[in-house]
Amino acid sequence: MASRGVILAIVAVVATAVLAGCASSGHPPGPAPQPVEAPRQGEPHDRPTWSRPKDLDQATYELAGGLQRGLPDQSKGKIAVLEFVSGDEKITELGRHISEELVSEFAALGGLDVVERQHLQRIISELRLGMGDLWDPTNARRVGKQAGADAILTGTVTDRLTTLRINARVIDTETGRILAAARSTLTKDDVVNSLESRVVRWQGVDAEDVSETDPPSPTEKPAQPKRKPGLVGNYYNLAPGASDLPQGEPVFRRIDQTLNFQWKTAAPIPRIRPDWFGVRWTGFIRFDKTGMYSFRIGHDDGVRIWIGGAKAYDVWHPFDGVRTTDFHVQEEGWTALRVEFYEAKTFADIRLEWALPGAPDFELVPAAALAHDAQ
Repeated sequence: MASRGVILAIVAVVATAVLAGCASSGHPPGPAPQPVEAPRQGEPHDRPTWSRPKDLDQATYELAGGLQRGLPDQSKGKIAVLEFVSGDEKITELGRHISEELVSEFAALGGLDVVERQHLQRIISELRLGMGDLWDPTNARRVGKQAGADAILTGTVTDRLTTLRINARVIDTETGRILAAARSTLTKDDVVNSLESRVVRWQGVDAEDVSETDPPSPTEKPAQPKRKPGLVGNYYNLAPGASDLPQGEPVFRRIDQTLNFQWKTAAPIPRIRPDWFGVRWTGFIRFDKTGMYSFRIGHDDGVRIWIGGAKAYDVWHPFDGVRTTDFHVQEEGWTALRVEFYEAKTFADIRLEWALPGAPDFELVPAAALAHDAQ
């Protein structure tokens, strides 16, 4: 299990890491962080303190304190620390620097064993996971167990226009239980904007292990986009009675490995309503043989599917049930895929299955057959 030393390290290190990041980036550190104040008299006591924007030092101090309060008292162990990832699965200088400083500080503490970052990247690549997938405790647990870690620390940085929301979780790799969770709201000042605007490359799934400073050979052709597992899911809130999905920026974007969701009456993700919402998934589907494929789609409510630019399925109205459609594949390999879904009221679910040519049974379209090349 994760250690008492790990618990204390997280508290002391997270704030130290970001303060060190400011200094190493050439920015003068801000004032020493102050403890988060309790609500003043007359303020609503149910308003979380993390809703109030803070500077980098204060936000990190709050994050560390939240993790400290949530973690139990345990014996020593091994921890894996992942980069904090932005909402579109990018790793910025801000997320990477926090991770690197955490690793350095953990390694400097006696009795604590920290999983080396390159080893983690190899494991994540072998499991064919994107960095955004590691926010899921199940995926984080898989990575941590393969790395031999007792706990894994993962975090996200979400852009909220004028602020950044930082979330962190420490997950027990033995049970998959979230040992501690904390969040903070960060003001987007010059220091934060500078760190967050610089996207860095992660040597992950399908990436070549080359130095970021090595210039390309003059004879090399421009690199083609690398396909990564899963479909890009754009989630939207819809106006009641809306007949189509918006074309603009979604409320939330993430990578979904398969299309198999039974949301029922719950909201699919935070910031999306349980009724009158829509999702547009885009990417590629791989056909390993030619012939007639049968697709079985269970859904509530509407679904439309395009394969290679051709509409393969269209039930775009309130519906609760299962229907099938056939699609003839003339060429093996990857083909463009777009799936649109909308929920009107009450229950919501979608499941995409297929039966391969000559196969008698349907099965869930597997993650290995779905991919995207979004940056």
